[in-house]
Amino acid sequence: MNSIDTTSRDGAFAHILHIASATSPKALFDKLREAPDAGVLVVDRAGCLFTSYATLADDALAAAERLQAAGLARRDRIGVLARNAYVRIVLDLAIIELGCV
Repeated sequence: MNSIDTTSRDGAFAHILHIASATSPKALFDKLREAPDAGVLVVDRAGCLFTSYATLADDALAAAERLQAAGLARRDRIGVLARNAYVRIVLDLAIIELGCV
């Protein structure tokens, strides 16, 4: 992967664009794992916690497995009611992985 400066606002935006350029769920998760030092800052009432993109990908794949075990399958239509939080990102990525709509 090309080195991207994620310390600046422009560098972080460029990194997001790099990840968003994925053309399939597999490519998306591969891109998340390509940057072991990059990640997301999770802010909640308990404080701040840095989570790597690799951990985010692992959490999303685990959530996808649980959703699939619950009976969700490709092209199922689902809705998500969640706060704007880390869990929402995990669920969105899990839905992409499953191919749900």
